[in-house]
Amino acid sequence: MKRFRIYDFVLGSSIELPELIEEDIRMPSHVFTVASSPPDRMPPLHWVRHVNRADGTVWLSVARVGKDHLLRFESVADFVVSQDGRNIRCTPVATTAAETLRHLLLDQVMPLVLSLGPQLVLHASALATADGALAFVGESGRGKSTLVASFAAHNMPLLTDDCLLLRPAPVGFLAVPSYPSLRLWRDVVADVVEPGVPLFPIAGYTDKLRLNARGKQPAVTPLRAVFVLAPQPTDRSGDDTVSITPLSPRTAFSELLTHLHRLDTDDRDTTAVGFDLLGHLATVVPVHRLTFAHDLSQLPTVRAAVLSTVAPLARAAC
Repeated sequence: MKRFRIYDFVLGSSIELPELIEEDIRMPSHVFTVASSPPDRMPPLHWVRHVNRADGTVWLSVARVGKDHLLRFESVADFVVSQDGRNIRCTPVATTAAETLRHLLLDQVMPLVLSLGPQLVLHASALATADGALAFVGESGRGKSTLVASFAAHNMPLLTDDCLLLRPAPVGFLAVPSYPSLRLWRDVVADVVEPGVPLFPIAGYTDKLRLNARGKQPAVTPLRAVFVLAPQPTDRSGDDTVSITPLSPRTAFSELLTHLHRLDTDDRDTTAVGFDLLGHLATVVPVHRLTFAHDLSQLPTVRAAVLSTVAPLARAAC
């Protein structure tokens, strides 16, 4: 079994995970195994929630299996996660491609596994700047990955593309790097990725491509600010103004709650921990609403506006 780094954990795996960096020293804290066939007997299932695609069909179903959890990606794969999240067992459908299986593990299952611990896990992209870590949240299609890729292209290291692990610190929160990867739509690649950089398919059900951003792993970085990507009002069509508005702690909590990764929404203990941490984050970390035209030519203006907003916050924290 090989060992790989992901966040600040070591993941042991029965299959190759080329998206991750191999680990030679530490022992695995989590173990992933792939089975060739489902168990002969499955205990009774208690369905917790269902996640639908845009067309209304079910994409992910979560059930309790005794003290464990079953994550069923319809017609693709089943993942059984142990109560403590340390063991993940997968039974894929025979037609599931290897890259699809890896994507589900790294980008769908692991964020939910991490939500079982005493930490905050946001559906967010993040990068490191000289002033601290900046996080961006927003609904799918709002341009989180594209925006973060444009920062990364200007020597601001990527911390995470889609799942931000935050640990409480004596002052504020620390952003933990995930793994060196970006997932981008084909039509934006030319604007944020240098020519000749290799890109790889992510999964059989998406046209996005993966950029394996190899290089020195960024350090754990204090979180300086969070930006909530909002849609541009329809009455401002054609307006290239960038708007950044600070949010009150109450509004920030409400906005960020919809982007909180939670495996079992019926689990009162983990839900209470997540809500407490999110309330603390909304109080101690500045959260802003960011509105801009989704025009790739405006990315330099957006970057400048974000950095000029963060600089005074950094000076105030010193």
